[in-house]
Amino acid sequence: MQACIERMRAAVKIQWCISAVLLLASAHAAAGMFTSDGNTFEECMENRIDETKTEVQYGIAAQYCRQKHPAPVVHLDIPDPWAHGVPQLRVVVGTDTEYAKARPVIAAVALTHVTITSDSQSWYSRVDITNRNRFPLSALIVGFAARGVSQCDWNPKSYTEIYECDGSADSGMSGSFRCNIPGVEQRTDAHYCIIGIGVTATPDDLKRYSLTK
Repeated sequence: MQACIERMRAAVKIQWCISAVLLLASAHAAAGMFTSDGNTFEECMENRIDETKTEVQYGIAAQYCRQKHPAPVVHLDIPDPWAHGVPQLRVVVGTDTEYAKARPVIAAVALTHVTITSDSQSWYSRVDITNRNRFPLSALIVGFAARGVSQCDWNPKSYTEIYECDGSADSGMSGSFRCNIPGVEQRTDAHYCIIGIGVTATPDDLKRYSLTK
């Protein structure tokens, strides 16, 4: 009888050991211990295709594989088109002391007439100028002189408002520019001054036009 009892105890002990080993193996498999990690994230996931039957299992596998194979850091080296000679609009404002050398070039743009007009959408100012420079213009920078300022100058404190106006004027020719100014139809006494210009140019063009800092 005693021998029979001992055999039964031994059988129970073996069964318990087998169950523990199976449980441990299952846990290790879930952690990826018995499956190849591969050389990439994709290979790691492909090697676990039989283990990912549900979304939860897929998420666990993806997290494990991403830890083994971190996502590469992508550095986008996007070149500056303007620095590579592609013409772009550049605005130069004479009230900026860094562009003091460009003031004679800006002063070569003569304001000839200002008209307050409208289209089907809004009121705006049409600024007519004569461009006495040897290059075309793509924009104007117009300042509203403060009360008491009778002449246009390069002092930024002389202007209460500054606007960019779109238009064009060829080299040595006249041109018109549109200035979208809020409530301009009620500001007929405003004193306009041209304090900057915009040109579509390359860095080399700006040097030739004397529009660099």
